Amino acid sequence: MPNVKSKEFGKRLSVRVPESLYNAVDDVIRHGGLSKSEFIRQILVEALRMRESEVNVHDQDRSSGS
Repeated sequence: MPNVKSKEFGKRLSVRVPESLYNAVDDVIRHGGLSKSEFIRQILVEALRMRESEVNVHDQDRSSGS
């Protein structure tokens, strides 16, 4: 898991998403007080944590013979 610093200068990321997803994100951030960038950063960090957790569980399963 990368050490993500919230105030660290970052690189720009351009991603195309369906309009319905864009609108859903827009609705969430409007009520949550976050910018799109902050919201997406939080989602990406959480996705990386989940992925790392899945990999660790998979590795543990292999080492235990499951």
